[in-house]
Amino acid sequence: MSSACYLTEYLVQKGSEVRIIGVPTTVDGNMKHSFVEATVGFDTASKVFSQLTGNIFTDAASSVKYWYFIRVMGKDPSHLVLECAL
Repeated sequence: MSSACYLTEYLVQKGSEVRIIGVPTTVDGNMKHSFVEATVGFDTASKVFSQLTGNIFTDAASSVKYWYFIRVMGKDPSHLVLECAL
């Protein structure tokens, strides 16, 4: 979000009409502020990671001579990994 603020300030100084929109996202849910009503986090990350993992499984089934390793990380990766495994 800080980068979006810096970019916005730069564009305003240059007189640009470009608008920057910042979307608060975090897997950990640790972004707290009075202007942030809700963040995109665990549910979105688990769905995206599960979809990507499923795509890799499909690729792995069609090419048996290769090995695939998937690493899902976050502050508490065990919850995310468990949700993806389910």
